[in-house]
Amino acid sequence: SGLIPGNYTVKYNNTVDETLYNTANNVTGVRVLKANSTIMAENQTVVYDSDVVLNAEGENATGIDLDSVVVLDADGNPVSDVIVGVDGFEITISGLIPGNYTVKYNNTVDEALYNPANNVTGVRVLKANSTIMAENVTVVYDSDVVLNAEGENATGIDLDSVVVLDADGNEVTTATVSVDGFEITISGLIPGDYSGK
Repeated sequence: SGLIPGNYTVKYNNTVDETLYNTANNVTGVRVLKANSTIMAENQTVVYDSDVVLNAEGENATGIDLDSVVVLDADGNPVSDVIVGVDGFEITISGLIPGNYTVKYNNTVDEALYNPANNVTGVRVLKANSTIMAENVTVVYDSDVVLNAEGENATGIDLDSVVVLDADGNEVTTATVSVDGFEITISGLIPGDYSGK
């Protein structure tokens, strides 16, 4: 035991009752091959704008080779506008947009003793949710209703999506609605309780 990969010659003699037998000797060749290594990480699903973190595990490995990490899109094309980092067995990828990806990588090993291994892990990046909300307001008759909405992961409000509802949940078609970014202005309402969506 304890031999590193390489070729060896083992010389040996037998033991005998020397009063009856002559000793014999022999030479045997021994070849010690490099052991295999492994590397693997589970497939990951993340939401857009989150880092992808692959926690790999490997046998006979010392980590992941940063230069070997390649991110491929669903068509198999390399994705170059991402940031990839490696810390031991952890691969971190930033900047992926929603879609399906494949991450290829190799482990690092003591190459005198072990064969390097490679693996492929699937990554799915989902769209992030957005939000939009405006506070309830009270106005006097013949005044415009101005709603200053706030949104996360939104760039504004779609005018065609604004619907004004009366207290019974019926659409109010007599109101005039305009939108400027996150500001909704509603005019032409008679006194009553309204909601919108």
